This record gives sequence, C-alpha cells and structure tokens, in this order.
Amino acid sequence: MINRIKQIIKWGSTAVLALVLLGFANVDRNDARCWKFDVEVEHLSGLYFIDEAFVREQIHNMGQPVVGSLMDSLDITDMRSRIMQLPSVKEATVYKTVDGCVKVKVRQRSPLFRVITKNHGSYYVDNEGGRMPLSNQYTARVPVITGNIDVPFASAESTEREKELIQSCFDLIK
Repeated sequence: MINRIKQIIKWGSTAVLALVLLGFANVDRNDARCWKFDVEVEHLSGLYFIDEAFVREQIHNMGQPVVGSLMDSLDITDMRSRIMQLPSVKEATVYKTVDGCVKVKVRQRSPLFRVITKNHGSYYVDNEGGRMPLSNQYTARVPVITGNIDVPFASAESTEREKELIQSCFDLIK
C-alpha cells in the first residue's frame, strides 16, 4: 500500500513538473526572436548560379529583417515563394527551428545545354527540358547548340515546331 502511494506521488509530481515546463516553454516560444538566419545552397556538380549571399539578399529585400524579428511574425511561405521565383532555383525549403533559427535550403536547376539563336539570343535548357536565362554571376560548362534556331527564350506560347526543335536538341544531348 505504501509503495503504491509512493508511485502515485512520483508519477503525479512528474506530470505536474512536465506541465509546468511546457507552460514555460510556450511562454518563451511566443516571445521568441530569431537569432540566426542560416542559408544553404546545394551546388550540384560545381554549379554556382546563385550563392548564399544572393539568397540572403532576396529575403532581406522583402522588407522585414529576419534576425531579431519575432518568430511568429516571419512568413516562411512568402520567403519560399520569393526564392522559388528565382530562375535558377529548382527547389527551396524554408523552416523555423524551435531554438529560434530560420533555415533555408536551396537546390539549383542543372543546365544540360545552351542555345544560341540565329538572332544572337541565348539561354540554357535544363535537365528537365525547361528554359532558364543566362546568369550574370556564372557560366555553365555545357554543350552549345547554335545554327538556324529561332526559338526565343521568352516566347509565352511556343509553337509546335519550336517545341519539337527544342525537344530534338534535348534528345540529342541526352
């Protein structure tokens, strides 16, 4: 009987202690400020279209500083969508940690070849067949396709002939 009472007291005090600690953790979390902003860019096979500084600049240009802001006020969905708008980004993950850190992980698109049109326009075609613009920061070492190619980069609606031409170049390089 005494052992049973001791066990009930032990488990009861453990539960009360856990609830008290969770209460303190919840209060601290509501007032938590971001103390660290960590950016990681995956440089696949030596690609350097974007770097950590460029991603940081894009986030800072949103208007609200990350470090020092309340964690609850940071809109990570908006941060992710801003990063995904960059033409050389394939995938971006943005998340908050419980210790007050905002982490950003970015994966770059990988160009397969470069197209130089007959009008001297130029762009890359990535390994999934999508077009991506040239970068001011980096030039990829990829095969160049040139000649009588009149498929512009920014054509909103490609004709069937343009799609076939780019697809045949894609198939050739693959």
